[in-house]
Amino acid sequence: MARDDSTIHLAPIIPLSPFNIKCFLFRIWSFKKLKQLAIFVLHQTPNMKADFNLVPDMPDNTGEFTSDFYKRFTLRKNTQPLQISDEISKDFSFPTFYKNVSCGMGIFMCSYKKALEVLPHPSMKPVKMPGGRAVVIFSCYQYKTVMNMQPYNEIAMTIPLLMDPSISVPVLPLVSKAFKNFGYHVFSMPVT
Repeated sequence: MARDDSTIHLAPIIPLSPFNIKCFLFRIWSFKKLKQLAIFVLHQTPNMKADFNLVPDMPDNTGEFTSDFYKRFTLRKNTQPLQISDEISKDFSFPTFYKNVSCGMGIFMCSYKKALEVLPHPSMKPVKMPGGRAVVIFSCYQYKTVMNMQPYNEIAMTIPLLMDPSISVPVLPLVSKAFKNFGYHVFSMPVT
């Protein structure tokens, strides 16, 4: 059967659990549509609703981050507060401390050619899959407790890749630690 490579077909390999999302064969026309899919996932997933309300106050929950694990890190502020709107600026501490985080992942196959077009540098090559395919991964996070921040959600959309591969072995880079030039490119990360 002939395949139209101008279309990205996403066939679910692993469902987006624990979010109880029905995974179907998706017909996506561009990577912009993948972002729309991510927003759809946010709206269909319990407790992952988009929140466009800007809250001027930051919660004082530093008492929840006093264990030895968090004490290993030195918190620092940015050189100036982040201006979020005309009325609201916030002075976040880094690194960001999280507790009570949920994650669900969906791994899908897509057109190798389309995945290659998304990568920002010619030395980056998607990990090849059989049939002229590549992999795209959606990682959905719910950050329920964040130090001095309101809870929020995000979806990281990534493509597994090899940097300057001398050979392009299908599948193996995803399951073997032997490929030192293996990594992921985050091509979008919508945050609520």
